[in-house]
Amino acid sequence: MFITVSLLLAALCLLPAAGKLLGHPKMRQSAEHFGILWPRYRLIGVAELAAAAGILIGLWWHPLGVVAAAGMGLLLLGALITHRRAGDSGKEMAPALIDLALAIATIKATLVVLFFMHAKFVPRRTQLIIISGVFWLIILLFMTLSDYVTRVDYRGVRFPISQHFSEGLAPRA
Repeated sequence: MFITVSLLLAALCLLPAAGKLLGHPKMRQSAEHFGILWPRYRLIGVAELAAAAGILIGLWWHPLGVVAAAGMGLLLLGALITHRRAGDSGKEMAPALIDLALAIATIKATLVVLFFMHAKFVPRRTQLIIISGVFWLIILLFMTLSDYVTRVDYRGVRFPISQHFSEGLAPRA
């Protein structure tokens, strides 16, 4: 399970890092909104990129992954403080909260799987069973999310998220 959470956290670190490093206009607006100079705001993107790389390398060398996830957690805690100081609502803070929850989940899942479940010291056959369980979980999550984004309520009205992902698949009311 920690592989899934680690990959998801790395992806959620890479997306804003790419926007900051490439100078996306929305990221420039965010820097201006928070009152952070653009060169310093780009350094946050470098830190996010380093955290994502550390989390990915942590799939093979676990101590680095735990440290990278902890560093990403501190970075996201700083993001929440910055959002709070700027007077943002919960809607603007939601991505940072979700990423922070994933960082904490990555640390927790890694420690649980490696030490409390003794996965670090078991034979390869048992590790294969653990990996196949994670693969099955990914399949179930994908199927659940694909059902959710294409859902239509009893009146024929699409849910708000399905309007973004499945344009034209469901009838409009």
